[in-house]
Amino acid sequence: MKEVGLVVVDESHILTTSRGDAVEIGVMRFTSHCPDARILFLSATMPNVRELGEWLTSLNGKETDIIQSDWRPVILQRH
Repeated sequence: MKEVGLVVVDESHILTTSRGDAVEIGVMRFTSHCPDARILFLSATMPNVRELGEWLTSLNGKETDIIQSDWRPVILQRH
């Protein structure tokens, strides 16, 4: 695991749900075991991006870049 350079957490908006605890714990444990690795959160519907960016920076000590885009290949519909 020490050789991992990047972890991609897709559908990371799950962190803000009741199921997010397991993902949060996993990210926290991973950063403690692999402090040099980068973490990339992906989500089309994440509401608290800045807060999660600050949390991630506090975990791994790396500056967090937030990239937002309104571009979508398909219109986002919520059901």
